[in-house]
Amino acid sequence: MRLPDRLRLDVMGGLLPASSLSCDGQRIYLRQNDTGRIQSRSATNPSLDGVVGLPVSLQDVLQVMAGRLPDLPDEGISLHESGLEGETELVFHRRWGGPRARVRVGPDGHELHQVEMFAPDGALRWRVLYRDYQNQGGYRLPRTLEISNDVQVCTVRVEKRWTDVTLPDGLFVLAAP
Repeated sequence: MRLPDRLRLDVMGGLLPASSLSCDGQRIYLRQNDTGRIQSRSATNPSLDGVVGLPVSLQDVLQVMAGRLPDLPDEGISLHESGLEGETELVFHRRWGGPRARVRVGPDGHELHQVEMFAPDGALRWRVLYRDYQNQGGYRLPRTLEISNDVQVCTVRVEKRWTDVTLPDGLFVLAAP
């Protein structure tokens, strides 16, 4: 299965969206709905650091929202029992140096519980906690995602999610409200 390169998130502030984030595969857009201000940049694997304050790429967010791991090279993997409710921990190693990523999966091996990504110097780049899994459209997907590092936290709660639908391209290009 190929992940989509399009994304649309509406950040709710009461009953109406306070801001919207979208990507049409070419550009990423951020619209502040109170001012109508729109920021746009190239979508060539952009970092969302300027949007949510975390050095996570758009492609990584798409993987996370699908309940999947970010793309990781298989330079070396070790398997450990994490000691938490029968979870298993996978550590993806760099060829030289410390871990590239640490992943905790549930007892059945079908649910991700946590992913931590590390910089080459071993510092935490970002972490995702996956919570509240639900069955939807033949998939088992997390409803709550907490993306954080040692300074910033961004919690995403999915209220509505559509799987396997065809949407018009214009939905992913933001204009002033």
